[in-house]
Amino acid sequence: MGGTGTLSVNGKKVAEGRIEHTQAMAFSADDTADVGVDEATPVTEDYQEGDNRFTHKIEKVSIELK
Repeated sequence: MGGTGTLSVNGKKVAEGRIEHTQAMAFSADDTADVGVDEATPVTEDYQEGDNRFTHKIEKVSIELK
C-alpha cells in the first residue's frame, strides 16, 4: 500500500518522498524507535552500526500520524 513520508525540521518541511512498502500494524521484533542514534537495524548503510550518535542538541521530537 505505501504512503508519503515527510521530514520536518523546526516545523518546516525539508523533504518528502514516497514510501512504496510499509508494514501494516507491526514492526520487526528487532527494531526500535530511536531518536539521535540508530541502535537497531540501520536505516542506511551510510553510517556504521553503533557509531552514529547525533552529537548536538535535539530540542523537540513530534510524531504525527494521519
